[in-house]
Amino acid sequence: MSLSKHQPPDFPELCVLAIISQMSLVDRISARQVCPEWYHRVKETNQTTVQSLAITVKNEDEVVNFEHLINYSKGVLRSARLLTNSDRSPQFPMHRLNKWNCFQLSDDDQQNLGTLKQITFTFPSITKLIFVTTLGKKLKLLTEVLQTDHWQHQLISLKMICRRFSYGFDDPTILQPLFTAINSLPAFKYLTLSGVELYDLPILAQLKKTSVALCSCDSILNSLKKYSTENTGELSVDALGGAEPEFSKLSDHLRSSITFLNFSKADISNLVFFPNLTSLSLYFSPSEHGHLFTALSQLHQLLQLKLEVNFLNRDPEHQFSPPQAQLLSVKALDLLLLLNSHSEVHLLNLPETMPNLQAIHLSGNYCKSCKTKCSQTELTDNNFNRNCPRDVLQVLHHSTGLPLNRLSYYYNENVYTLSGELI
Repeated sequence: MSLSKHQPPDFPELCVLAIISQMSLVDRISARQVCPEWYHRVKETNQTTVQSLAITVKNEDEVVNFEHLINYSKGVLRSARLLTNSDRSPQFPMHRLNKWNCFQLSDDDQQNLGTLKQITFTFPSITKLIFVTTLGKKLKLLTEVLQTDHWQHQLISLKMICRRFSYGFDDPTILQPLFTAINSLPAFKYLTLSGVELYDLPILAQLKKTSVALCSCDSILNSLKKYSTENTGELSVDALGGAEPEFSKLSDHLRSSITFLNFSKADISNLVFFPNLTSLSLYFSPSEHGHLFTALSQLHQLLQLKLEVNFLNRDPEHQFSPPQAQLLSVKALDLLLLLNSHSEVHLLNLPETMPNLQAIHLSGNYCKSCKTKCSQTELTDNNFNRNCPRDVLQVLHHSTGLPLNRLSYYYNENVYTLSGELI
């Protein structure tokens, strides 16, 4: 790197530090080239002011909501983002991306390698890293980062997200070197993986928390059985294919370590094997609601619950008895509903079954009566997709008494509260 021979203005030392602290990450890289003095000043300032950052990579023509991918990775439900502490601060804060905490790389790998070299040299104290890409092949850039001497010995946390819609990215030529690099991190404690298949992960034994989403259940189970020990920390699992019976056969220690599970269909009797669940996502039909809620009431640490409920095949002549068991610990509820009409929401009897509920998110819904009405009028699907969930949330608002800003819905890759806020 060539430094400018021109001397910058002679600012007092505290002013220089204040100026550098207000610079964006990109500007700090440029500031290092001003002169030898600033070269060292920038690096010294970064050592104390920048310990975490995010790196995003996408195709140039892609429109991607990276914040959405980061904040709604598995383990924290959308409704939980609405929960607040006693001082009204968010219980699960949103991660916001901006020019002071994020680098967005281009689609040019050669240029990216040069940029990454500057990033790792300019910010030597990074301990927490988020890497998000829509292209699996770009994960090799992450491998380059993890293999550098600048971060390798101090990194304690990595969140790696590869956006996939129905399966995990699986290319051994890219993933094997990446997992080799991850396993070589001596201070590593926290790992979040989403959208990639698991390869050898012996470092699992030293991790305090591991979150795995959108990869095959076989690769998750193999790693857990092969590398977990009595010291294995908290586990969050979102397996493709719903392998709940196989997870039930894990050791007592592993089952008690699991705090989040996502199953397409679960054997209700097996839920008792996971006593420390704080978050659970599953499908159920109204015909089994009584047994399900009884089983869920035994999970005393369950804070977040996501239910996919299908009322479409319900016999209207059949007497539907609302659930009797109470889920006293549940405060955040995500719902994916298939309804004949909005009134069927009352059948969940939420004020009684979840008396301590503080937030509801409608992650998706299909209402047969609304769709029929839409097709008979000039309303577009876009109107239907936005108006119908809001109408369902209005029903929930009146039945539960929850404030409008504690009720949210998903629309056009964004999350809105019923009061109109974008979150």
